[in-house]
Amino acid sequence: MTPQVFIGLEKDKQVLTTDGSHIQIIKAVCIACNVTEDQLKGLSKKREELEARYIAINLIMESNPALVLKKVGAIFNRHHSTIVHSRAIYDNLFRFNSEFRLKVIAT
Repeated sequence: MTPQVFIGLEKDKQVLTTDGSHIQIIKAVCIACNVTEDQLKGLSKKREELEARYIAINLIMESNPALVLKKVGAIFNRHHSTIVHSRAIYDNLFRFNSEFRLKVIAT
C-alpha cells in the first residue's frame, strides 16, 4: 500500500502510516466510546473523551510499532511527550480500573 501523505504539514509529519490503519482505529474508538472525532482530537478533559483518546493512542501504537511518537502526536495534535504520558495513564487504568478495562475489551 502507498503511504498517506498530508500536504501542508511539515515534511517529517506528512507521512503518518503506510496503511492508514490509524483512521480506522480512530473511527472504531469513536463509535465504541460514543465520541466524535473532533472530541477525540480536541482539548477537552472530560473523562469520556480522555479515556477514548487513551484507547485510540494505545491501539495506534500497538498496531504500528514503527510509528514514532512525534507522528502519533501529529495525529492527535499533541506533543510527543503527551503521547508518552497518555500511554502510562492507559496502562494504569487498564490494570486497576475494571470499567475502563471492559471498555477497552469492547473496542
